[in-house]
Amino acid sequence: MHSQTTYEATGGEAGRRLRIGELAREAGVSRETIHYYLREGLIPPAEKVNARVSYFDDGHLVRLRLIKAFQQAHVPLARIREQLQGMSRHPAPETPAARERALAVVTEFLSLDGDEPPLTPAEVAERAGLNVEQLSELVELGVLQPQATDHGPVFTAAEVEAASAARTIMEQGVALEKLRFVLRYTELADQEVAFLVHHLINPAIAAGRRGQVSATLANRGLAVLEAYLRRQHRRRRLLFSSGISDVPDPLAESSAHVPALREDPDGSVPGD
Repeated sequence: MHSQTTYEATGGEAGRRLRIGELAREAGVSRETIHYYLREGLIPPAEKVNARVSYFDDGHLVRLRLIKAFQQAHVPLARIREQLQGMSRHPAPETPAARERALAVVTEFLSLDGDEPPLTPAEVAERAGLNVEQLSELVELGVLQPQATDHGPVFTAAEVEAASAARTIMEQGVALEKLRFVLRYTELADQEVAFLVHHLINPAIAAGRRGQVSATLANRGLAVLEAYLRRQHRRRRLLFSSGISDVPDPLAESSAHVPALREDPDGSVPGD
């Protein structure tokens, strides 16, 4: 084994030094992949000892694991680079344990749950109990938003689950095109992210307390509060109260009140 442990002048452990083979094994990628990421600038250069020996560290390992998690979710390299550059603008975690926590925060917040095998639209439609035309219409409406890649949209089990939910609503007599109502949830998701950035992450960084707060825990708290307030509001209004009839039909309003389909950086709408 060639891995070494370096120590700062204070005597504290600064982290391991890994040869490329060790890094590849721990990250679950090939040496060729690491060389490719180095050429693309997705990971920083190794520490060169001489012409034949270079060392990587735990920071490289965490970044490789994050890139792998993004790729398993079919996020294009251009978007991965954008995310890594954004993360680089914030102070880097100083210890291996802190870097692992940062990785856990990102993967949980973005629901990067491991390998997501791609499915064809026909497979998604069959598993969800829809036909391909209905599936295409859900994509056009933005109700389904498969991951956009350089090679076209990628469907996974997440689209099966969402399409199945849409089918359940349609079976109750709701017209497919009325499901555009759920685009309002994307607006709420943007507001949640903005809330966490402006009122938790940025203040913590400014105060030097980034390692003491958890965006993951705050996000879980928001989910609990959202479910609680939805329940309490419904209980106050009930289902057949006289006030419900006074609430305007959300789909009868101007289309300006329904969020437009999100565009990807290349200007395309998901599903194009």
